[in-house]
Amino acid sequence: MKINFVFREPLKTANFFVGLQVKMLIYLSKLRFSLARPPRTSVFLEVPFIPFAGTLNFLFCISVFVACNGGNGTKGNGTPPDSIAKSDSSSDIPVPIPLDETAVKLTDIAKFLAGLVGDSGSPMALYRNTQHWENHRIFNDTIWTRIDQEQLMQVRDWGDDELSEIRKTSRNIFYPFSGPDFLYGHVIYPQGNYFILTGLEPVGHVPEMDKIPADKLPAALRALQVTLDDILLMSFFKTNDMAVDLRYNELKGTIPVIMLFMARTGHDVLSVEHVRILKNGELHNVSTSTPDSILNKIPGARIRFVEHNGAEIKELYYFSLHLEDGVLPTTPEFNRFVEKKKDYLSYLKGASYLMHKDYFSTIRNLIMDNSLTILEDDSGIAYRYFDRNKWTISLYGNYVGPIPLFAMHYQNDLAAAYQSDSARKDLAFGLGYQYQVSKSNLLLARKK
Repeated sequence: MKINFVFREPLKTANFFVGLQVKMLIYLSKLRFSLARPPRTSVFLEVPFIPFAGTLNFLFCISVFVACNGGNGTKGNGTPPDSIAKSDSSSDIPVPIPLDETAVKLTDIAKFLAGLVGDSGSPMALYRNTQHWENHRIFNDTIWTRIDQEQLMQVRDWGDDELSEIRKTSRNIFYPFSGPDFLYGHVIYPQGNYFILTGLEPVGHVPEMDKIPADKLPAALRALQVTLDDILLMSFFKTNDMAVDLRYNELKGTIPVIMLFMARTGHDVLSVEHVRILKNGELHNVSTSTPDSILNKIPGARIRFVEHNGAEIKELYYFSLHLEDGVLPTTPEFNRFVEKKKDYLSYLKGASYLMHKDYFSTIRNLIMDNSLTILEDDSGIAYRYFDRNKWTISLYGNYVGPIPLFAMHYQNDLAAAYQSDSARKDLAFGLGYQYQVSKSNLLLARKK
């Protein structure tokens, strides 16, 4: 059980020693206290710190520790057996995953890309001590503060209200047509510990900072900022723009963007591996000795990560592949890999209305056959494909039709459903191509 302490008033000088006591208590108990907004499933305690009453405050914290020390942790669906660190022998509180040298380096690179300050002794300090990185930091701090206040907080609130029960059913998240958008996958389903993302964008590599010429790094960081503009300001990536942004600069591919999102959502990166899917659906880790017969298969990456000071290892898989019927049936290993987990909470956003078309039936069926729920905007699976004998539908926001580029995909049946549905609920945020609040829509389909 996660305990979140929120202090009514900032600690003042008189409470200096109280702060030290609380920090010592946190260290001893191995609890992670968060001043950030907690999920609804957390225990939320408001602590009235009384000036000059350090002993009383400390005793209160001790009482909370004693009361909560016996809580039992559980492993949800999709959790690898060894993904939660063993508990301390004297309690059931999971022990934070230690970061080895590789994890420390990867996490530091992720923070660098995200415009976050690293440890004082970090090898990346050399690259941070420049004006172009300082500009990158200011850009990121500014845009992330804005998007969190204007967008992400509202999405979290909506998810806590509308998805709280659904989140308990599975921790496997399937997000096709996502590109590197780990951000919204995580914000919508923060309980997820197993993510599958796909896109046309190349997989890329972990940036090797010492191999990037000093005169090219400023342009590379600016290109990263341009890539972020779309997802942060409009909630989706523009595929054509990303094809350029992620192929023709020093920070190539989706891996740098995914690492950036992980850093900005409070995660540490444990490992990044290039993989291929074998015919039986199993993964093969790419190495210098991997034969061409395997290298020619679907390129992918496996990223293992953990919440900062967290005790559970999570996994994200990204695969670069075409999903239309003319290609996907020739790579059945992808379907086999997806089907190994099943029970997905699938998410679709900015999917170009491709699954409205007959020749995207394979991926459409793969999603519908293996999902407990599907959350999507109107660019995902067309409304007509949801059999009401098999799916329960909930509608949110307003359906005003596609943007002009996709006008031919207007759905008369969906428009009629919005007009007749008295249970429809408003949205306080915008998502997808119609990213204005008053024009956005979401459909939540629950399998019966």
